[in-house]
Amino acid sequence: MKTQLLGVLFAGATLMFTLQSVSGGRAALGGQDRTGAPGALSSDCTLCHSSQGSFSNPQIGITVKDASGTVVTSYVPGDIYTLEFAVTSGGTPVGYGMQAVALDASNNNAGDMIATSTSNTQLSTIGNGREFIEHSGRSSNGIFKTTWEAPVTGTGDVTIYGVGMAVNGASTSGDNTSPTTQFVLTESPASGVDLLDLETDNFDIFPIPNDGSFKVKNRGAAGSITIDVLDLQGRTVYSESAMVDGFGTHSIYCKNLIPGTYIITVKSNGVQQTQQMMVF
Repeated sequence: MKTQLLGVLFAGATLMFTLQSVSGGRAALGGQDRTGAPGALSSDCTLCHSSQGSFSNPQIGITVKDASGTVVTSYVPGDIYTLEFAVTSGGTPVGYGMQAVALDASNNNAGDMIATSTSNTQLSTIGNGREFIEHSGRSSNGIFKTTWEAPVTGTGDVTIYGVGMAVNGASTSGDNTSPTTQFVLTESPASGVDLLDLETDNFDIFPIPNDGSFKVKNRGAAGSITIDVLDLQGRTVYSESAMVDGFGTHSIYCKNLIPGTYIITVKSNGVQQTQQMMVF
């Protein structure tokens, strides 16, 4: 009898651990791709979320916005965008979850997800190198966002694969999962300063964190640089161009920045460096 009781307790503990792991995101805690993209696990989220709940017609919408907040269906190589995911359903779910990935025609990562800007959202990478935006605990409004740096020139079409779910808060029983949504971004011709053929690390950006004042040190030849500071919505909040000597340092003074996370891009001679910056 004692052995049977211990077995039941162990099984219950194992189930609870599994359910908690699912709520933390399948890529982060399970190393799994459930997006429905090529190479993803074939069972999608219904392996754990049976889609036998009362939340009708679950869907995930995908929107891409440029730095000005304009909705786009194409990208300029090297530019910064915001990927927005909205999970909806009928009924009154307690919350929502999701997972999405951006891939090129060879089904490799396309571009780089930089930072999230919504609660209960995380970026996760699994063993095959794929990078995801996904839930970290359930979201009350079903909105998930990340800034995304578009890939280099010549990448071609980028397909974003996303899946969402409406949940009742009782672990996995009674949830409903959406079908996979695909959103295709075509590559736009780049010109001028947007012709960024590779990512560089020719610059040191310091100190980080800072109060909005920082320095850019050039570790290469003299030339002109453009420094942009973007918020997590992909909007440019500061921009400056300058001539920098070889191995010289240029100081930046950004006034009135609200404390938080920003993205710095430094562009020079057809290359770009991107880095996160914390402002206190």
